[in-house]
Amino acid sequence: MNDDRTLFTVLVRSQVLDGTFNFDGFDRLTERALHEEMPGYDPSELLSGLESVMQQLGVMPFDESTLPPEDPMTF
Repeated sequence: MNDDRTLFTVLVRSQVLDGTFNFDGFDRLTERALHEEMPGYDPSELLSGLESVMQQLGVMPFDESTLPPEDPMTF
């Protein structure tokens, strides 16, 4: 799956995502942000939508007790 829109459609069709996230709006917003400054933009609606998608995918929130113990050697 190399196309974001197709992947989103497949995830909605397979009921992994409920389809409430406005993918078209997100796509337009990212294109706009690439080409112009957006100093007055309020990201609260976008963040809420992204959080919903992440929860449906099981990315967040997650139970930290399921993570492996921290290894001090990695610090």
